[in-house]
Amino acid sequence: MGCLAHRHRDAALLCFGSFDGRLARGCDSSDGNGRGSIPSGQQVDSTTRLFRPHLGARGMTVKHNTLYRIGFYLLAGAGPFGCASTTPFVWVDDLPPAAMVPDVYRILPGDTLTVQVWNQQKMSGDVKVRSDGQATLPLLGDVAVVNLTPSGAAQQIEHRLDGLVVDPKVTVAIKDSQPASYSMVGELKNSGSFPLHPGVGLLQAIATAGGLTEFANPSKIYVIRKEAQGNKRIRFTYDKLAHVEGRGVSFQLRDGDIVVVE
Repeated sequence: MGCLAHRHRDAALLCFGSFDGRLARGCDSSDGNGRGSIPSGQQVDSTTRLFRPHLGARGMTVKHNTLYRIGFYLLAGAGPFGCASTTPFVWVDDLPPAAMVPDVYRILPGDTLTVQVWNQQKMSGDVKVRSDGQATLPLLGDVAVVNLTPSGAAQQIEHRLDGLVVDPKVTVAIKDSQPASYSMVGELKNSGSFPLHPGVGLLQAIATAGGLTEFANPSKIYVIRKEAQGNKRIRFTYDKLAHVEGRGVSFQLRDGDIVVVE
């Protein structure tokens, strides 16, 4: 497959030939002419990820599973050797305090709401939020409530009731909600989607996923969070989490967060 050299400051370098386990002769992160930090005639130790001399060999060899894993990341366009490493990110220590804790709950399609209109029993009751984000209320018909907080939905209903009810007072509570979850992908022993319980931090999430694999880069752990202005990529280091250093230990996951370990 030819030589690949990632020139990003933090990116790892790996040069390989084909998936039969044989690496190309001499590949380098500076000019690609074979005069680099990984000289020809060395072998990759896939357990420790260190380079050691391979006597009498021309080129380098690695174990098949290592190449297969790297090839998968390249084809997927993500991971430590893909283009994802050049995506802008923000360190967790640079986040504003509001981003460190769970966001206020916002109504989702499928939620069941308990709506109470003061002194209007016929207009009160439980309603289901449809997939289009609307909830049907007596006398009012459809009201858009998705992505609103319960108090925001109450204000929306009060606005709609103005003129129909004198000085309407409305409360909205979540009776039943869709289960919150987060996802873990990359160099983890057990990737997948996990239920989000209140107060779950990143280190606990990594432990739930079985911990990091031997191929993980502990300084490249990211949380991808969807925000109104787009996805935000938040970077962590495992050592600071494990040693209870920095603001990352206070970071709490939110519904829909994706944890990526490169």
